[in-house]
Amino acid sequence: MNTDLNTRDSAFFIFNKFYAKLDNSLGDLHEKDTTIKYDSLIVDSNHHVLTLSPKLAMYYQKLTGNGFKIYMSEGYTYIGEDRDFVARWFYSYVSSPVKECLIQLNKEDKEGFEEDAGITISPKQLVDRAVWWEKFAVEYPNTIITDEAQDSWKNYTTTLLEGMDNTPVIKIGGTTLDDYYKTAYKYLQSNYPDTKTNTIISPYFKLMLKKEKNKADALLKEYQHKGILM
Repeated sequence: MNTDLNTRDSAFFIFNKFYAKLDNSLGDLHEKDTTIKYDSLIVDSNHHVLTLSPKLAMYYQKLTGNGFKIYMSEGYTYIGEDRDFVARWFYSYVSSPVKECLIQLNKEDKEGFEEDAGITISPKQLVDRAVWWEKFAVEYPNTIITDEAQDSWKNYTTTLLEGMDNTPVIKIGGTTLDDYYKTAYKYLQSNYPDTKTNTIISPYFKLMLKKEKNKADALLKEYQHKGILM
């Protein structure tokens, strides 16, 4: 990578840290401000918002013009980064690896991930994400984005093995794997047999299929001790 691209990537990440900090500040203001009907600013499936009052229209223009939009989760609104804004202003300037990463993050943002401590994407999507980040980190081992890519891989791999509160790996009240994870593990073995992700998950899957849950739990503790999981 040439020096100019290195400078551009570094500049983007300086902006990105400021962007995240500003997002947090807006989030704090959002929680305290009761004068704005934020749910009126939710974009529908056709990318339209409701007819707005002049005050709301001005607020909406300032918000979107500076790279933010309104999201809704569990019936509550919140302000978040607009990754299409990042695409519009930065894709043409950053290096290819950083652009690839930003495109993937935009895709994942649009697909979602969880709601109310439960996974909202399919088993296939979860596996595809873990493998995508694994391969990205391998292909680009020495970039400004590599550490974050590895963290993303670790996060998705951890979710595959530990689940979430409302999408548990083990069936509620039982000792066997939930069908969601059986599907994910089988898909991983069939489509990505030579990946590190599969190398880590397959031993756990085999133990659970043999109903050796104690050994499977011990394996997870070993992974945690080694820093493989979050």
